Amino acid sequence: MANILVCDDSALIRLQLKNIFDDEEHEIIEAVNFDELKRESFSNKFNMYDLDLVFLDLYLGDSHGFKILEYFTNYYPELPVVIISVENRREIIMEALQKGADDYILKPFDKTFMLNKLDSILGNKDTNREDKYLRIKDYKNSFKNQLKLEIERSMRSGLTFSIIKFTAKGHISKSNLKNLKEIITKILRDIDRTFIIDKDSFLLLLPLTDYSGSEQVLARIENFIENKVSLNKNMEIIIKSFPDDFTKEIDFSKTDDYYHFILDKIEVKI
Repeated sequence: MANILVCDDSALIRLQLKNIFDDEEHEIIEAVNFDELKRESFSNKFNMYDLDLVFLDLYLGDSHGFKILEYFTNYYPELPVVIISVENRREIIMEALQKGADDYILKPFDKTFMLNKLDSILGNKDTNREDKYLRIKDYKNSFKNQLKLEIERSMRSGLTFSIIKFTAKGHISKSNLKNLKEIITKILRDIDRTFIIDKDSFLLLLPLTDYSGSEQVLARIENFIENKVSLNKNMEIIIKSFPDDFTKEIDFSKTDDYYHFILDKIEVKI
């Protein structure tokens, strides 16, 4: 069971989401404006740290959703936030993702779609933060769930995403792998994600980034860590971009095929 905060000033939308998720025995908490969020007055039972997911309308009362999204990103960065809106302009969707939204869902939506989306997003949530760097199995599963979301988003929007895989050429301790991952994370965008997938490897998942952009990211990383570790000397590096490296024309019936093709090319076992 998940604790889900629905931030929308439309009583109809709040009721619709409540009906969808109540059937699955999730706890639904409602907020109608930004002040309720800042004062955490939306519930006598739950606070922000009890929440598992937020659905946020792009226009909430007198406050723009981007302002509220930045609030969540700054103060509760581990809390997944999904924008729900009738606004379908590409530049708005891209800006929401760049500002840290985990996904962007267009209204109207149906029950099956929202339940599947909830399962995918909650699959990314690391519930044991203190030990998250050592929980390789959870990170691997989290990456797979996030990969599915990125494939779906890319197919809907036509936007590219890329993956960079780093694999140690020799033995590297978990602590050193963790330290290298943390160093790299510091220079990435908020929307980029890192995943340790086995004892010698980790991945960067880069939304809205083509192959050329991935090479630029890699160049920044190499420049940043030049005095700490030599990437070319110590790491084998694979870069793959979707859809360019996998298909010339998107076929919506091949979503699962794309997922398995990507895992195969970056050598991640299911």
